[in-house]
This record gives sequence, structure tokens and C-alpha cells, in this order.
Amino acid sequence: MQFLSRTHTCLAIDHDDLVVSFVRTTPLEIHTALGPRIGSYLDASDADRSELAPIDGADKLTLVIPGAWCASRPMPLSSQRWEKSRSEIASSIDSIFPLSPDDALLEFIQFAPAPSSDESAELPAGGVLIAVSREQLAPWIEHITRDFGRAPDRIVSSHAALLGVGLQRHERAIVIEPDAVGAPMAHSFSHGEPCSFDESAPAGANASVVQLALPGLDQNAYPDASRIDAHDLASGAQIAERLCPGIISPFLGRRTPSLTRMAMPAVIAAVAILILATAPISSRARLQAGLDALAAEQATLAPLVDQVQQRRATTEQLIRNTQRVRALTSEDGEPMLSLLAAGHAVLPPDGYLYRARFTPNAIELRGQCSAVGDLLREIESSTHFSDAERLSPSAPVDGGATFDIAATVSNASAGAAP
Repeated sequence: MQFLSRTHTCLAIDHDDLVVSFVRTTPLEIHTALGPRIGSYLDASDADRSELAPIDGADKLTLVIPGAWCASRPMPLSSQRWEKSRSEIASSIDSIFPLSPDDALLEFIQFAPAPSSDESAELPAGGVLIAVSREQLAPWIEHITRDFGRAPDRIVSSHAALLGVGLQRHERAIVIEPDAVGAPMAHSFSHGEPCSFDESAPAGANASVVQLALPGLDQNAYPDASRIDAHDLASGAQIAERLCPGIISPFLGRRTPSLTRMAMPAVIAAVAILILATAPISSRARLQAGLDALAAEQATLAPLVDQVQQRRATTEQLIRNTQRVRALTSEDGEPMLSLLAAGHAVLPPDGYLYRARFTPNAIELRGQCSAVGDLLREIESSTHFSDAERLSPSAPVDGGATFDIAATVSNASAGAAP
């Protein structure tokens, strides 16, 4: 819990530039100030970098990296579960992303809870796992360490920084960001809480949804979208830590404790401060008696709090298990695992599947391989799919090209494993 004012230095990478913002936090307020923008930062001269200087060791140094540098994958985990299984997942990350365990930096963001069927509670909706290459980030860390006197204390993606740019005032909002090849990708939010990341961007405007755009997006494609500046992203990374505790597990730095973990100490501290502020100096005995009573009450409540938390954890585990079972079937009861296996079966040995989306009668596959044309023919010749078509043009990547393909699920494959 913070009692003193602190000023944090926040950095954001915007293409080749480094953008600096300053965020001053107090127990009740947050103030931001724009800092310099250093163009072509990695090649900047000493004169260009003269505005940068080492920062106080007590202040936090945060770095925001572009979403275009990152790969993402939805995961049926909460932030707490991710923290417990992080090392195990990281050791086998090459089975999820085309990155080695030694090269991958990982971030996890928990999605907003989804409404349950009885409309009286909310169910966990999982989150998104985000990966970036250490090798790509290394020269930026080296230059930042030189100019600021130390390496960043916290590194997050632009996905995480969006939680602090003020989307809480919108019931529904979509932020559009260009990916590595310039294609628009959409991140959706509900009252500032993330619902999904890296979805296909909508073709047009929706009157009920607020559209915003990140740097690098073609303004002509989304003329009505409000612009989010790189300075906003830099400040947003620090503000998100205050607004959304427990949701973000950053690439580097610890996860901010959730409000449930902070509530009891905060209440105790607030009551103690109130007693100290209002009791007369001469009534030390009364003050001590009040503190003793508060401690006794806390000791009485502690076992009850532990019991409630244990029951809540058990209930949440049961809910997650139920959600996993429900996720194994599509809306009409067709097994989704068999369709996913069939989708993997048509991929060539050198292919990667970034994501698969299912509907009762179709499947959408997105990934990369060496020969997209051969993949289309393989899908057409499969007994499980037909009417394969490209959803977007392929883009060259290392070792081949990307693909975004939709196909109809054949009736012969309904309910049958490949």
C-alpha cells in the first residue's frame, strides 16, 4: 500500500523511437507529464539523447513494447494459476510459439469475467499468453541501461498498457493495432477490462462500440477511430498497475497483488491511522486500548476470512473444471478436439498454427507454413473440410508465409475423430 508520492519514468517503443512519460502517484491521485521523444533511438547521437538522465533508485522504470513484436495465444488460466504454472509452461514454450525457452519472455493478462448462466455471478474467462523474443529486445535494454543508469524494473506489452489509457468510461471499446505485417488487429474491452486480444479487426464502425487506434495504423482505413498516442501507452503501463491489480503478470517485474489480498491490510492500516489522527496526545492509554481491541478483533476474524477464502478457492476450481468440460464441445454438441486434430493433420511438418476458431459448421485456421497453396489443396482433399478460402492475403515471414483460411466442416466428420 502506497503512502508517499512517487514519480515513475515510463518508456514506450514507437517504431524506431523511444517515448518518455512521467507518472506521479499519491495515495489518492495520479498525475502524468509528457517527456521527450528520441527519434531513431538505437542510432541517436549523444546530443539527441542529452534529455535523458539516470533516474532515482527509488522510482520505477517501466518499458512498453509494441504489440507487433509479440505473439499471443488464449489460455484457460487465471493470473493466479499462471503464476503457479509459469515455470512449467516456459520450459516447453517452443510447443506453443516458434521461440526457444531461452529466448522467450512471457506475459499473461487475465480477461474480464464472463456472465454465468444464472445471471447472478460471473465466471472466469481465462486470459491471453503473450511472448516476445529476448534477442529482439536486447539492444533496447542495453541502450536504456546506458542512458537511465539501470535496466527497466518492469516490461509490459502495449496490450497491458491499454488497461490504463482510460477505457473504463466506455461500455464497449475496440482498440485497433497493426500487426507485424501491417494488418489491423482488434483488442476488445468492456468498461476498461480486457475481453479479447489480436482478433480480426472489424471492417466498419459500430455505433455501440467506441473505436480507438494505436500508432502505425492507416488513418484512412479507420477515419472515425480516436488516436492513442505513444505517450498515452507509456503512462498507461503505470496507471494500469494501479487500476487493474492482479490482472497483469508482466514480461519482467512482479504481478501487483489483487484487491482481495490488499483489502484486509488496507482496512487495518486505515483504522489505525484514524485512531492516531483523532485521539488526543494526552490519552495514550486510550489509544493503546483501541489498538489492542483492533488487534483482538483482527485475530477473531482471521480464521473466518481464511475459511471463506478456502471455500471460494474450491468453488472457483469447480467452476473452472466445468468450463473446461463445456469448452470441449461446440454449441451443437460436435467435438471440437476432433476438429482441432483434423486442422493440425492438414498442416505440413514445417507449419505453425497460431489459432483456430470454430463454429458449428466451419473452422478458421491462422498460422504460417512454407507453401500456402499446398495447404489449401490439402484442406480441400481432406475428408473433414471443404470449400477452403483465404480470409486475408498471405504475408512473407521467416521460413514461409502466413495464412488465414476458412473451411466448411464436412458432414462426414461430424462427431468423428480424424
